[in-house]
Amino acid sequence: RDIIKVEPVPIDLAKEDLLLNIAKSALTALRKMREEEGEHLQKDLAERIDLIEKHAEQIKTRQPEIIQEYKTRLKEKIKLLNDGIEVDESRLAQETAILADRCDVTEEITRLGSHLKQFRKLFESTEPMGRKLEFITQEINREVNTMGSKSSDTKVANLVIEIKSALEKIREQLQNIE
Repeated sequence: RDIIKVEPVPIDLAKEDLLLNIAKSALTALRKMREEEGEHLQKDLAERIDLIEKHAEQIKTRQPEIIQEYKTRLKEKIKLLNDGIEVDESRLAQETAILADRCDVTEEITRLGSHLKQFRKLFESTEPMGRKLEFITQEINREVNTMGSKSSDTKVANLVIEIKSALEKIREQLQNIE
């Protein structure tokens, strides 16, 4: 402070009003631009959340089919290996039940639905939400990873990949949100 001294320069009233009007105009334009960008980002995020919900519903409805297909394949393999001897239906039901329990993603689908609702609810907030949305996105990713690891079905695996792709795009967009 001993090297540089700042002394206020007097500005006449006409120039001061002009500068204040220019600053106000610039701030108003900036605020309007940010609101428009926010609306576009919200619309994009909402579309991606809709897509994730659609894929999650497809995974949910696919679960009974996966179990039935597994039971049929297991029955055919046992018959082939036993040279046509009939299959013990109670043992087949037991093995199918074990697989059904291992690949059940009902809990993950439920939690995913909850996270998606929380994500949407934050759209209504007037406070900064970027960090909260990032956290919810991590939770969504965790549920999707669990679904992917529980399933050996290619259709479910493809749906999980689609969801992860949408999540990656959401993460990129969240970098632009406060």
